Amino acid sequence: MVAIPAVIQAGSEAKLCASLLQPNETLVMTISLMADGQNKTLLHETSDQEFHRCFQFQAPHVKSDEVHNFKVEVRGVTFLSTEERRVMIKPYGPMTFIQTDKPIYNPGQTVHFRVVTLDTNFSPVNQLVSWKYNIENSLLGQSLLFQSQIQKCGNT
Repeated sequence: MVAIPAVIQAGSEAKLCASLLQPNETLVMTISLMADGQNKTLLHETSDQEFHRCFQFQAPHVKSDEVHNFKVEVRGVTFLSTEERRVMIKPYGPMTFIQTDKPIYNPGQTVHFRVVTLDTNFSPVNQLVSWKYNIENSLLGQSLLFQSQIQKCGNT
């Protein structure tokens, strides 16, 4: 039995758990991740004893969503079991959030806002941001590139 997430973040350390239950003979468990004709072996374990083990592996780097095949093969002299599942490898990038000081502005009013960019671990990212806000082809606001600044808030 093997447990793996259905969606894995590209380039991340992913976790895989494998269990071999009540073997009657010496078995070889091979776990592979396959895509585009390439086969990456994640685990190759020979045992005649029960085991349960979790381990980390490096998910492949991809530029867009890719479906990979996850294959588990357990083989012995008199036993063969093969199972294949699909796993989505998904790249995630930083996300930028903009907060304004009020929900609606009248024409000519100054807009005050905060911008924060967070990575996939919800840590602030220091990067250049460019934005344009447009509703029904009417430009409401535009900002040239500006550098986000990371500041810590202290307790008072």
